[in-house]
Amino acid sequence: MKAIGYVRVSTTKQDLARQQLKIKEFCDNNNYNLIDVIQDFGISGASNEREGYKQVLSLTSKDCDVVIVSELSRLSRREYVTETIHNIQNIIYNGISVILLDNPNKIYEANEPLKIDELIILTVQAYGAAQERLEIKRKNQDGKYALFLNNPYAVVDGKVPFGYNKVLNTQSNRPKHLLEENPEEVAIIKKIFELILNGYSLYSASKYFNDRNIKVRGYHFTVAYMSRFLRSDIYRGIRTRERKFGLDTPNVSVVRIKPIIPEEDFLKANELISTNYKRIPTGKVFFNPLKGIAKCRCGRSMTIKDKKPAKG
Repeated sequence: MKAIGYVRVSTTKQDLARQQLKIKEFCDNNNYNLIDVIQDFGISGASNEREGYKQVLSLTSKDCDVVIVSELSRLSRREYVTETIHNIQNIIYNGISVILLDNPNKIYEANEPLKIDELIILTVQAYGAAQERLEIKRKNQDGKYALFLNNPYAVVDGKVPFGYNKVLNTQSNRPKHLLEENPEEVAIIKKIFELILNGYSLYSASKYFNDRNIKVRGYHFTVAYMSRFLRSDIYRGIRTRERKFGLDTPNVSVVRIKPIIPEEDFLKANELISTNYKRIPTGKVFFNPLKGIAKCRCGRSMTIKDKKPAKG
């Protein structure tokens, strides 16, 4: 019988080899011909936007006889467990049997509706996989939150703010990386605030940098970039992090680092930008005494308009 395996890991730091080996050994021991192993690398099981997963769902009996997965959580960790069950049933209706190696003796037979006991078992397994993902997510966020509070320069996310570099922490392995000022980018941030304090608009400030071919990590300056930089509290020495997973009211913590822009200049620049955005209409409002009384043959209301003096 032809078999296709499916493997998945949620981060790029994990390895697919263990799952692949588990599937290969099962096929060797049970006389299945493993013709392919479909992979999703670095993608959460809570997402359906996985190319490998979509490929598995599109398989038919012409492609293989059985799909083998190391465990149900590799197939899906979605909280919508009924959707997971529905997708497994669709694979079966496509003429393909399904084997989950967390229960290798059980085969969900091709073209057969899932029995009530099978539905119950799969529902419990899918629910457990979803809850496990939520617990992993909670622990991950709690860990990042603790690192943030213990070291104000800790890098706890993949994004590094403009003006800083991510450097290896040589003093400790927790956190692994720290923020460090990037002199060239810091000079750009300071110039942005200088221009705004000297009366430049967001557009004219972005044009200043673009005219000099100065870029934001390879990208041209835009009004959106300028606005984001001006409102980023990190440049006045404030870092904030929100912890909200599993909480009715999020916890927001604030730590202080060395400011790039003095507090007074930061607030003044933002005040100037807010003032520049306020637009007071200058158009004249005309009163039309003929409105609703006299109409043109075309059906439009007629109006009185001052006639400009004719030339000459």
